[in-house]
Amino acid sequence: MNQEENVNNFTTSEATNLAQAITRLAETAANEEELRIGVEKLLEPTLQRLGISVQPRYERHIRRTILTAPGRADALYGQAIIEYEPPGKLSTEKGLSSTQEQLERYLIGLAGSGSQREATLQRVAGIGFDGHSIFFLP
Repeated sequence: MNQEENVNNFTTSEATNLAQAITRLAETAANEEELRIGVEKLLEPTLQRLGISVQPRYERHIRRTILTAPGRADALYGQAIIEYEPPGKLSTEKGLSSTQEQLERYLIGLAGSGSQREATLQRVAGIGFDGHSIFFLP
């Protein structure tokens, strides 16, 4: 079975089970690190089931550009950055705003500068997650 078939055969029940496991984890996670480690453990068998082979990189240094300061992304899956936050942080305007700004800086830093910057920005994505809420930046 190829990757597309694996994704198409991933059932609503499997997705629901993953979401429920993450919700239970978020209820017990005391901080961002416990949430990140727990979610990463839950994602691994799901990615394998989907036939997605990826080597995530953690605390990935994002280089400085003219527009951004350097930083460290929590998890980098290919061209997708996951920024984990303490459980509940994204439920506040301030928490959501600061995480969004942080992800925007990381995406710009990941894209770098030069002639390929715009093309790279079309291929990268940012994901903000606190165990209760999630948002995506294209």
